[in-house]
Amino acid sequence: MNHYEEGIEAMWNEVEGKKAEPIHQPSDEERWKEFVEEYSHSGYIVQSEFGAIDTADDAMKDVVGGEDLSYEEYLQALFNSRNIIRHCFEYCYMGVCIANEEWREELRKTLFNAADGNV
Repeated sequence: MNHYEEGIEAMWNEVEGKKAEPIHQPSDEERWKEFVEEYSHSGYIVQSEFGAIDTADDAMKDVVGGEDLSYEEYLQALFNSRNIIRHCFEYCYMGVCIANEEWREELRKTLFNAADGNV
């Protein structure tokens, strides 16, 4: 039974007055393991709850200082930084929701408090 089905069953049990069994809430490590099993070495850039993850075999070369990392070390570094990424800002900065250049520059100035818009 997947997490969605467990949630539905728990709601029905509550409606019917039955004592629901506790639903297993997977840890970050468990969800990361499932993510890696599904997308590892796929060559995609996957937007996930952990941020935008580049799953290409040579993705670690795009990371500053990552030239000497193994693929597993690269993935571990991404996992370790999972809670410090500003996902919503990441969407905006990548241009997914910002089409207006003037507004984009204003956003950069506001977020970074810098006139030149540098990060």
